[in-house]
Amino acid sequence: MSHRINHTGRRKLRHEGLNITLVETSGGKPLSFNADLRIPEDLQIAQNHKVYVEAYVKTSCKRFDFGAANRIIPPADLSLSELDSGANVLFRVKVVDESDGVARIAALADKVRPKNENDDNNRKPLLPLVSKDLGEQLWVLAEDEGAEPILNVNNAIPDFKDRVINDPLLKAAIFPHVIREIAFLLYSDENEEDGWVEKWKEWFRLNLGADFNHDLDEEEKKSTVEQLVDRFCEKKRFVSSAKAILDK
Repeated sequence: MSHRINHTGRRKLRHEGLNITLVETSGGKPLSFNADLRIPEDLQIAQNHKVYVEAYVKTSCKRFDFGAANRIIPPADLSLSELDSGANVLFRVKVVDESDGVARIAALADKVRPKNENDDNNRKPLLPLVSKDLGEQLWVLAEDEGAEPILNVNNAIPDFKDRVINDPLLKAAIFPHVIREIAFLLYSDENEEDGWVEKWKEWFRLNLGADFNHDLDEEEKKSTVEQLVDRFCEKKRFVSSAKAILDK
């Protein structure tokens, strides 16, 4: 039976309590996922509210019934094979009140980035690196609107992910651009103050002395971002490291 969806009075689910992990094939295409979901008590969600997880890539979407708020049980089939390929999978978690025939969204988390099954279970990286089919592009910073950024690297090059992490020349060529793009994201008024935003702002404050003043005009933002990129490069000593490699 279909239900009308009423969005009135819905609460926001914080991403921190939603641990979703992709289980991938060797080719890098998502095959399935695991999810450990915690509904905070302070949201005062009724125990009989339904919990749904929606996996989506662009316009393709697949919904999974995770039971009720007081008894979250993953379904047996968590396959993602029906989703479109070529982009990163994001997730929505919905808590829905279906008690009176009108499905009301009581709480929602959107644009949830999953972890990779090879990531450290106790620590999600600030900038996840994901190997993907990128055609002839070496790397792409995925900046889906409202979702935390991830760095996609081309899976057609053997050991390229490890080289991006460890090769001084590649790091010098890639990461200043990444820092520039993320800084512009953080200075944008369009981003919600979600967990990933605060974590990145804290990193910029501690490592680069950033001061996020949203009263800056566009020219001032550009100048400030370039100063942060300069500080990042100076701190990492990219030119000195590259010369040391080339002089060997």
